[in-house]
Amino acid sequence: MGRVDRARNTFLEITKKSLVLTMVVTLFLLFLEKDGLLARGFILGASLSNLKFLLIYRELTGLASRTQKEAVLIAVKGFLLRFFVTCIFLIFALICDEKFFIASATGLMVIKIAILSNTIRWRQKRWSSSRG
Repeated sequence: MGRVDRARNTFLEITKKSLVLTMVVTLFLLFLEKDGLLARGFILGASLSNLKFLLIYRELTGLASRTQKEAVLIAVKGFLLRFFVTCIFLIFALICDEKFFIASATGLMVIKIAILSNTIRWRQKRWSSSRG
């Protein structure tokens, strides 16, 4: 399996985990609070988190055929785009409501949790196969 296939499979696996985590937490928040403000904030944060992850994946897969100078320029532009989109999003969430902001900021952690769980599972699998 090539590096591109492995990267695509890892991207899809992390995205699936983040969607499942988003659904579970959203259902819990809807059960916890009837007006759904926390759930909407969490969904918005998780959606932005997934969008940022998709942008990073597209950048990384597109940088392989570039020169070093082009790759650095594209990476910096992509970082600045993600940074400003996140800032605008958080300002919007803060203007809306304090609880909405907290739920949105928590939703931004969904991809990080999915990546962490994927890394832990990969290391456990690698460790158990080496003990054979």
